[in-house]
Amino acid sequence: MKRQPVSFADLLQRILPRTALPAADRQRADRALATGSAAEQEEAALIALERLVELGALTRLPDRIEGGDRIARWQKDTHEIVALRFEGPVLPPGVAAHPRLLLTLRTPAPSEPLRRLRRLDDALLREDGRLPAGDAERIGLLLATARDVLDCDGAAFFPGPAAGGA
Repeated sequence: MKRQPVSFADLLQRILPRTALPAADRQRADRALATGSAAEQEEAALIALERLVELGALTRLPDRIEGGDRIARWQKDTHEIVALRFEGPVLPPGVAAHPRLLLTLRTPAPSEPLRRLRRLDDALLREDGRLPAGDAERIGLLLATARDVLDCDGAAFFPGPAAGGA
């Protein structure tokens, strides 16, 4: 098996079967490719991956762990595998990590708890993307809302790197 690193633009342009996407998702991908930033291309690619799984054009494979990072994998009909590396701690069995974008995609309808979760998360993101000092109350509310949306026993907040950071 040969690994070939590609950008999200290449993933959208050359690898994913964009023609299988619904019109709105295909247009989002086209816009991201034409005028979007790297972050917008990443978002469009993640949305495309999820939609293509829903449509049966890709198969979601079990995640792998390599060097302490989680590797999310999808397989095309041609048996090619698309793999994305998510840096971070390996989670124990029964614990799942949901990036903000994918959590939103997996929720069937924009429920009030999900809207509340996004508003809280947006407020934290506006404060440069890092965990703001002295914001324990807002983060507590974010976690309570996340437990409600995910219908789970516990939730944790892991801020990503600041926008524009390495």
